[in-house]
Amino acid sequence: MITDSATTAPPRHTRGSSKNVTSAAMAVEHVVATSGRRGVWISFLPCADVLTSSVCILGADTLERRTAPGASFDSGTKYDPPKCHPRTQTAIFTRIKSWLHDERRECGILWMYGPNSVGKSSIAQTVCRMCADEGLLAASFFFSRSVVGLNTEKHLMATLAHQISLSIPETHHYIAQVVESDPSIFRGSLETQLQTLIINPLLQAYSTLGDKRPGKTWARLVVIDGLDECQNTNVQRYIVRILSTALIHRKLPLFILVTSRPEASIRDSFNSYDLREMIYTIVLDESYMSDTEIRRFLWSKFEQIRQAHPLRTYIPSAWPSQQTIQNLVQRAAGQFIYASTVMKYVDSAQHRPVERLEAVLRIVNPLGDIPFAELDCLYRHILASAHNVKGVLRILGALLRSQKLYSRKDALGKVELPIPVANPRFLEELLSLNRGDIPLILNDLHAILNIPDARHNTISQTSNGKVSDQGLRILDHSLSDFLMDRSRAGQYFINAVKVHAELARCCVRNIPSGRRPRSCVKVFHLTPQTLTRSQVRPSIRRPSSRHPLSIICSHP
Repeated sequence: MITDSATTAPPRHTRGSSKNVTSAAMAVEHVVATSGRRGVWISFLPCADVLTSSVCILGADTLERRTAPGASFDSGTKYDPPKCHPRTQTAIFTRIKSWLHDERRECGILWMYGPNSVGKSSIAQTVCRMCADEGLLAASFFFSRSVVGLNTEKHLMATLAHQISLSIPETHHYIAQVVESDPSIFRGSLETQLQTLIINPLLQAYSTLGDKRPGKTWARLVVIDGLDECQNTNVQRYIVRILSTALIHRKLPLFILVTSRPEASIRDSFNSYDLREMIYTIVLDESYMSDTEIRRFLWSKFEQIRQAHPLRTYIPSAWPSQQTIQNLVQRAAGQFIYASTVMKYVDSAQHRPVERLEAVLRIVNPLGDIPFAELDCLYRHILASAHNVKGVLRILGALLRSQKLYSRKDALGKVELPIPVANPRFLEELLSLNRGDIPLILNDLHAILNIPDARHNTISQTSNGKVSDQGLRILDHSLSDFLMDRSRAGQYFINAVKVHAELARCCVRNIPSGRRPRSCVKVFHLTPQTLTRSQVRPSIRRPSSRHPLSIICSHP
């Protein structure tokens, strides 16, 4: 072991001694030892002389001073344990390792998201520890909103580059040279720092050694935890964009794991069309129930179906079997929403429960116990059963992306009507559908939607101006998350940009009509993040109070 006091001196030579000069130039390896907060780091570098060695030392010291203390997974921070099913935790770790070892891929990005306190950081920390033990961890950065230095992007690239120089020693020489030759690199943009400190050194090291690194596997995993805790939402989007660009266009040979809450800014960035071939998502949820509770719920619901379903005469008394119940419990993996959605689907009054249950059991999930994998398969199965899938997605898009219901008072203090997006009649007018089309199009989706009776195609309003829960609505937020995640929904993905553009066209189409239905009285807010100039002219403003719909399009 070489310590700070033990260094190897380079060969001595004089200006007139070509033999000594040649001997120094042909030195096989020069030992460079640098000390840091984590102990002594040793690298064997092919240096031609002492000057190059000094550059390596100075550059490494400068880089280390630019890192964020406490950003690494092994900084000692303790995180709350995951709240998901223990079997689910094992499946997550297995899936991530399988993703890392996929020989068909040279790079990729995995986004694991969920609400606060669900255990994302704990899982990320465990993954880092497992991969570090196997020599697969290249770097990690754990954002923290409450810690100075970990709540901004300022030290992100320097910290990642420093860790990469340790986990992949072949890059150390290149990274240190860059820092020493241009110390101002840390004042450059994140994209410039990524390119100069990480991408170029990695590609240079890989190009130099190729497959000649004996007995070792390249460290390939970079973990960025808590991206939503980086203070600026624009920076969050920027980080996703530059990392994605590095993977797609520069062929950066890394796998990147990002964890965060499902914030709209981050979610929309990960839904980029360019990422469709390399992104994978894992969803975590805080609503966990034990297998016993889910089993009890299933038995209760099946008993209700046997007693009250219109076709109960044709249901066998021994239906379903114990084995079937156990199968459903295992598929649920602690997620109540899966069991609840299955029972709503099976309980359809227009179908035979036995056949509906058999259809559910035939659904094949290739991802095992990964969170929401079974639910995603079930959602796809239910949506595929609709006779007009395009119409369904059009309606759901308007329902999801329209302005949220709200009430406000006018100048006289009178409560105004909220935007009645839950009113089927309103949506039919907005989308230029015939009266009664929405209940007809959504008829097969009662398992995932609350659909008002077509005979009473209105929604009621309480005394304080709020809309009641009897209108058209999605029964669980997990369906919204599914529909707005490209990698999960696939062909059922709802593109926010396209939906907002269509809503704008629908509003414009209704303006000259002069129609004044009671429902069409509010303003749709279309944000510049989801609407481009080419889709709606920025000159469109609130045209007149006599028109039923108006648009606000604000552009920078």
